[in-house]
Amino acid sequence: MADTIARQQPTGQQPPTNNPVSPPASKKPGDTKNVLSNWASQFIMVVSGFVLPRLINDQLGTAELGVWDLGWSMSAIISMSGLGFGSSANHHVAKLRHTSDWSELNRMLSATATLVLYAAIGALVITTGIIYGLPWWMQDDPGTRLVVDAQWMVAAMGIAAVCQMLTMVYGGVLVGNHRFVQLNYVEVGGSFFVVAGVMIALFAGWGLKAMAAFVAARFLIELFAKRAIARHLSPDLKLSFRWSDTERFREIAAYGLKDFVNSSGMIILNQGVVMMLLRYHMHGEVAVAILSRPRALIRFATRFLMGYARVLVPHAGKLTKDADREKLRQLLVEGTRAGLLLTLPLAAFLFILGRQTLQVWMNDKQFTEHAAVLTVLLIGFTPFFAQRPTWHVLLGAGIHGVASAASFIGAIASIILCYIFLTRTDWGLLGAAASMAIPLLVVNGFVLPWVACRKTDMSFVKYWSDSGAKPLALVLPFAAVLILIRFILGDQPLVAMITGCVVGGLVIGLLYWRFVLPDDFKSRLARLPLLRNIVKRPTQ
Repeated sequence: MADTIARQQPTGQQPPTNNPVSPPASKKPGDTKNVLSNWASQFIMVVSGFVLPRLINDQLGTAELGVWDLGWSMSAIISMSGLGFGSSANHHVAKLRHTSDWSELNRMLSATATLVLYAAIGALVITTGIIYGLPWWMQDDPGTRLVVDAQWMVAAMGIAAVCQMLTMVYGGVLVGNHRFVQLNYVEVGGSFFVVAGVMIALFAGWGLKAMAAFVAARFLIELFAKRAIARHLSPDLKLSFRWSDTERFREIAAYGLKDFVNSSGMIILNQGVVMMLLRYHMHGEVAVAILSRPRALIRFATRFLMGYARVLVPHAGKLTKDADREKLRQLLVEGTRAGLLLTLPLAAFLFILGRQTLQVWMNDKQFTEHAAVLTVLLIGFTPFFAQRPTWHVLLGAGIHGVASAASFIGAIASIILCYIFLTRTDWGLLGAAASMAIPLLVVNGFVLPWVACRKTDMSFVKYWSDSGAKPLALVLPFAAVLILIRFILGDQPLVAMITGCVVGGLVIGLLYWRFVLPDDFKSRLARLPLLRNIVKRPTQ
C-alpha cells in the first residue's frame, strides 16, 4: 500500500480528473461470466477445505486440527479492526463510476486507503495481545507445544489479516468494476498455493509452524497480485494522504460502520463460540475441531451462493443512485429466490444425509458421534445463507444499518446462551451449536426479511410468496428421494452419499431444467456438441 500512495501534492491541488477506474478496451465480462468465475473460485476453496482437515486430523491429531481451526478463528477476530472499509470501497467505486465523477472517486479511495492503514496498525496490536493472552485462555502453561503452535498460527493469521486490509482499495476497484474474473484468478492461485504448501509441510513433518508460514505467504502474494491487476486496469489511479479530509472520513465511516457492525456480529457469533469452547469445555481443542467440521461443511456447501450474492452489490448501488425503487424491489425478490434455489437442496442433503457425509469425510467416530451438531447448526445457517442475496442488496443500496444492528445483537445473545449452556447445563457441543442456531434463525428468518420489505416498501407476505413458493415446492420431491435413500442405504455411508448425489441430483436437475432455467440459457446448452443430440431445444 505504501508505494501506491502518491507523492504529497501542494495544498489545495485536486486529484486528476481522468478516469481512474475506466475499464480497458476489451468487453467487460457479463454477470454470467462473473458468477461462473466466482463459482470456480469457491469450488477450489471447497476442495481445499475438504482435503486439508482430514489430512491434518490423520497426520497430526484432532487437538492439532483444533489449533488450526483456532488460528482461522483468530484471523476473523483480528479482521474486525478493518471496520468495514472494504465494503465502503466497493460501494463508492460502483456508485461513482456511473457518474464519471473521477476526481471525487480519487478522493474517496485516498480517504479509504488512509483509514485502512490505521486499521492495519490496530490489527497488529490486536494480534500481539492475542499471542500473549493465549496461554491463559487455553488454560495451559506457556511454552507447551500446543500453545506455541497456536501462537504461531495467530501470528500468521495476523499477517494475513493485515494483508487483506491493505488489498481493500484494490479489491474495491475490481469489484466495483465487475472484475470478478481477475479477482478470482488471484484467489484460486492463492488457494492452490496454500493447499500445496500445507501438504508439503504435513508430509515433510514440519508441523503447524510451517503450515502457518504458508498461510501468511499466501495472503502476502495476493496483496501484490491484486495491486498489480488494479493498477493495470486503472493506470491513472492515484492515492494521496492530502486528498483525504474529515468529510470523506465521516462518509466512509458511516457506510463502513454498518457493514462493520454486521461483520462483527458474525465474527462474534462464529469465533466467540470457539473461544468459549476453548475456555469452558474440558477438552477445548478437540471440541473446537469437532464443532468446526459441521460448520465448515455447511459453509462449503453454500459457498457457491456467495459467488452469486456478491455480484448483486454493484447492481443495487446503481439502482439506488438512479432512484429506481421498483427495479430494486424486483432485484430483492429475484435475488432471494435464487438464494433459496441454491440453498435449500444443499441444506436438505446435509439434513438428511449429514451423518453419512461426516463419516465419509473424516472417517473418525469423534465426528460422527456428534452428527446432531450438524442438524442443529442447519436450523440456523440455512436461513442465514438463503438471505445472503437480500443482505447484499441492502448493502449495495446502503440501507443495511438496522439489519447490521440486529445481527450484532443476535451475536451477543449467542455468546450469552453459549456461556449458559456450557457452564450451567450438560449440553456441551450440542448447546454450543444451539447458541449459534437460535440467533441466526431469528435474525435471518424474520428480522432481515422484515427490514428489506420495510426499506423497499414491499409487503412481507408478497416478498415471501414471490421469492419462496417455487423453491420450496421444487425441493420437496428432492428431499423425499433422499429420505428414501437414507432409509434403504443409511448403514452404507459412501453408497448412500453417491446414490443421493446421483439420483437426487437427477431429480433436482430435471426440476430446475423444467421450471427454473431460462429458455435462452437452455438453448445455449443445447448447442454444445455433447448435448446437441440429447437435449431438446425449447420452442422459441
